[in-house]
Amino acid sequence: MIFEVCKKNIEIVQGDTVAFGLEFEEVNDTGDFIDLTSAFFTVRESYEGEIKAQSSLGNGIAKEEVGLYSVSLSHEQTAELTPGTYYYDMQVGIDDDIYTIFTGVLTVIPSVTGVDDNV
Repeated sequence: MIFEVCKKNIEIVQGDTVAFGLEFEEVNDTGDFIDLTSAFFTVRESYEGEIKAQSSLGNGIAKEEVGLYSVSLSHEQTAELTPGTYYYDMQVGIDDDIYTIFTGVLTVIPSVTGVDDNV
């Protein structure tokens, strides 16, 4: 199984929920859809720095239906990110194999309303 790394820069507003879907169309040798055994969406200030936000399978990453997963960072997680530039990647595990499927720069911009305002 081969995945190409998708390089995608993302811009978010501090304090907003971030959510997107992943659809896997590839099938394994048995003809079944891929079932992830692990998944991580990780945000750091530098490539080897402290993890600033992370979602994992069962905690922000969920299987919605066959071949379809949702990925999210809560508004509490993004409220903790100081506006600026971060690096992220998305890794998935399929059986004993690990694949990085997304990587890029995550830019956090300040909220005009403010992360402490009740909306």
